[in-house]
Amino acid sequence: MAGRAGIDLLATDKHGLALREDVIVDVRLVGAWAARVIGGAATRDDLGALPWGLDALDLLPGWYDDWALVERERVRQRLLHALEALSRQLVQLRRCAEAVEAAMMAVSVEPLRESAQRILIQAHLAEGNWVEGRRSYEAYRAVLHRELGIEPNPELAAAMRRPVRFG
Repeated sequence: MAGRAGIDLLATDKHGLALREDVIVDVRLVGAWAARVIGGAATRDDLGALPWGLDALDLLPGWYDDWALVERERVRQRLLHALEALSRQLVQLRRCAEAVEAAMMAVSVEPLRESAQRILIQAHLAEGNWVEGRRSYEAYRAVLHRELGIEPNPELAAAMRRPVRFG
């Protein structure tokens, strides 16, 4: 339309169409955050309040094309790994309340994920909350039994008895 200022978001050539590199896309921001946290290169801001909510784990909701399903799961797994890494790093910094929060976010997304449950329990224990650690373990045990009819890995119970070491 003549006379209207357009927003220049797309880069085009004779072979394709794409978003311009300078367009800010939330999945790129969250992916970059996850890469820094997982890679051990988190900034001070990265270790602060999470810049997004659980909805960031649901890439392209309502899209069911195979490529979208695969990409959604890739992003979800990446963010779960990042939340676990964030919790571990916060425990090392003795920021246990924040570590518990990050681990709880991972557990709320995937209650059967043992690595997230382990980190939640360890964060509670690092904070000196033995009862909370035990409560988390028992809740996980009940979910596993109800959903899959199995017991937690024996190493998880053993982890509750090991002291948390600060680096």
